Amino acid sequence: MSVYKRGGVFWIDYYCEGKRVREPVGGSRRDAEAVLAEQRTDIRRGVFHRIAKKERLTFEEMVDKYKVEKADKRSLTRDKASFKNLLPVFRFRYLDQITTKDVEAYKKSRRLQVSGATVNRELALLKCLFNVAIQSNHLIRNPVMGVKFFPEAAKRGDRVLSGIEFKRIRQEAAPHLQPILDVAIFSGLRISDIRNLRRENIDFEKGILQVMMQKTGEPVVIPILPYLETVLRRAIEAAGPDAPFVFMSPRPKRDGRISKIGDIHNAFRGALKRSGLAGKFCFHDLRRTFASILYANGVPILTISKLLGHRSVQTTERYLNVKLDDKREAVGLLGKVLGRGEDQFPRTVTIRSQSVESISGNRLLPS
Repeated sequence: MSVYKRGGVFWIDYYCEGKRVREPVGGSRRDAEAVLAEQRTDIRRGVFHRIAKKERLTFEEMVDKYKVEKADKRSLTRDKASFKNLLPVFRFRYLDQITTKDVEAYKKSRRLQVSGATVNRELALLKCLFNVAIQSNHLIRNPVMGVKFFPEAAKRGDRVLSGIEFKRIRQEAAPHLQPILDVAIFSGLRISDIRNLRRENIDFEKGILQVMMQKTGEPVVIPILPYLETVLRRAIEAAGPDAPFVFMSPRPKRDGRISKIGDIHNAFRGALKRSGLAGKFCFHDLRRTFASILYANGVPILTISKLLGHRSVQTTERYLNVKLDDKREAVGLLGKVLGRGEDQFPRTVTIRSQSVESISGNRLLPS
């Protein structure tokens, strides 16, 4: 048994079941020696099982296979981002060479760079990938089993914005962000659905938005308030006659092309900071606020569930954390009707220095 370096990669050389095995490990010599020691121990104990050579895959090969098999997975984009962090560590290792100790080492080193929640997402992906490998007969055991995930803070309860808080955030928002905030608060759409909102999703004649939710694949139909219609028409006009999306990026690409609006979270955080509300809200709270206003005004949970595109009423109840009538008082600060009271949405909202009609008196749902 030995460790050697070839092509900038550390390899281990050993005998198993009477056959010589040479495997790339990558990393450092210390890592390769540790893997070799574990292989030696397993062989002596008689618990080392080799996968047939034609069925053995490196981590990188398994990642490619995973992307193909999970091509329809809704969170594949997030998975690809996580793989960018996992690949430099495990790229050249065969799947059966990666041990629980390796995963623990990754967990600790990665935690020095990002939050525990982010590490947990990457560990969960790693666990899922190894399970797929086991099902495909490329691996015998999952090295993530037994690895403890980092504790995460409990999910927030019903964190909703008051009218005056929304007004402060909107006033401090960049011009391209303001209409996006309006659509979020008056439609309850997720940011991904707003960014992908197309002209054909809007039927001004019928006064509805028709959207296929990206996250759940559920179709939703949302009535358009007169105020929201004004916002959407202006956004379409600003995007240009040939723009396929409602919200286009304010900055053209290097070749001069204009694409759909990109990530807005930095712009939103900037608005929060300038409004004095930094750290108190996230963009998704606008969706929660939309739902909470409806609930506070007596709209049935089933109707809210359909508007949010949830697959079950139970999901909506957990989402809102409202099962008892006294929870209505928790969101009572939003008032009975948007636009009333000093702590409610302003009667006049300014978009690009133009005033639009008061939203008071308009219902969020048609009668």
